[in-house]
Amino acid sequence: MRCRLSNNNLGVCFIVWDIDTPGGMEKQAWRLARELAEKGMKVTIITSYFAEKSILHKVPWHTEVKDKVTIYRIPLKKSRYIASIIFYIAALFLMLNIRRSFDVIYGVQLYSYGAIACLAGKLFHKPVIVKIACGGYCGDVAMFEKLPFGWLTKRFVRWADTYVSLSNEIEQELIKAGFEKNKIVHIPNGVDTGIFYPVKGIEEKKHLRTKLSLPDKKIILFVGRLDPQKRVDMLINIFKNVHDVCKSAYLIIIGDGPEKEKVLSYLDDNISYIGTVNNVDEYLRASDMLVLPTLSEGMSNVILEAMATGLPVISTNVSSNPEIIEDGIDGILLEVEDKKGLQEKIIKLILNETFAQKIGQNARKKILQQFSIEHIAEKYREIFEKLVNWRKF
Repeated sequence: MRCRLSNNNLGVCFIVWDIDTPGGMEKQAWRLARELAEKGMKVTIITSYFAEKSILHKVPWHTEVKDKVTIYRIPLKKSRYIASIIFYIAALFLMLNIRRSFDVIYGVQLYSYGAIACLAGKLFHKPVIVKIACGGYCGDVAMFEKLPFGWLTKRFVRWADTYVSLSNEIEQELIKAGFEKNKIVHIPNGVDTGIFYPVKGIEEKKHLRTKLSLPDKKIILFVGRLDPQKRVDMLINIFKNVHDVCKSAYLIIIGDGPEKEKVLSYLDDNISYIGTVNNVDEYLRASDMLVLPTLSEGMSNVILEAMATGLPVISTNVSSNPEIIEDGIDGILLEVEDKKGLQEKIIKLILNETFAQKIGQNARKKILQQFSIEHIAEKYREIFEKLVNWRKF
């Protein structure tokens, strides 16, 4: 009989297209990988990078160790469709070579990396856990009907041993699509509370605003991809009405995406576009609230980060948002496209500072209790260990 593996000799292999992309899914994968490595697990990430020559030209993958995590980067050319195929084939070959260094495979998205993770699991006799990164009309499950060869991808991902659902909505989508309910576990995203923490006082906020060249106004912050799903255009439109009532209101937009030019056309003296930044934590501490009027989500990293920072958050009653936010207690939830309600709630937070502060304090408290990355990583570690030991016995 084999010995049970403890977390000190348990190895996990993450599969993610581009770990350096500033997207929520990639950010969450890196956060988890780093925390698991801190807990003593052997963590490997298979990812990619764009190069002049792809792996077809016999350029070997690049290997590095960062924060105790071993990262293998497969060189690809900037042609997404062909590059995807090359990445999947190269990832399988790479896993064949390093298969003794990991015990379990983790696919960070159902319809793409999940498929390759499950195929590798079959080939190398390793347990597989797959995360469903997003729900709703543009979520992971919905992609089976929208993408080429979705039917084949769906067959592959059925081989997974466990599916991680971020919300009850996603769990119901999985069940409706025919996935086994007893394989589904609920684990939310986690946030690094050592990076995202409240401003320590008025002077620190003033210092941050000076550093970031921000005005001394009531700053409303949007952080996210600039696409129709996030409804930043609606926020900009209602902001003009907000400013008519509260002259101190100032809107900052952080992010990039297909609607960037549209956003730029709306800018004025009270609306600022920052672009993509690597210090979101500072912008959160320098702001007065976060507003995210999204149509759908998986589990929003920026909502968790804002709450950890002690900011009041206004968002929509979709996906996992109601599982993070208790309306009126530690955040504010509105129905999708509720323009009047959004305008009223923003104005309320500006005018009622006591209410805004209470919401922010409650938000920070909830994050510390339920959504810290240490807490979330421990849940993953327990599942990894359980799957590996179950396979061995």
